[in-house]
Amino acid sequence: MQKYFNAIYAAVLIGLVVFVVKIQLFGQVADVQSSLDSQAETMNQLQGDIEAIVGAINKQIQAGQQQPES
Repeated sequence: MQKYFNAIYAAVLIGLVVFVVKIQLFGQVADVQSSLDSQAETMNQLQGDIEAIVGAINKQIQAGQQQPES
């Protein structure tokens, strides 16, 4: 009977360890997802800034091309 009790105890202990590890991994996955969302938002802002800069440069180039040469 003691053998079975030790086996059941070991199985329950292993199950608890696996459960705790899974909870920790899920927490880390949530942190990573939050970080990725933040990075995506930053990338969108940077893309908007780059588009504004490129637009301003294009306007300057077009204005320079439209000026008559002296």
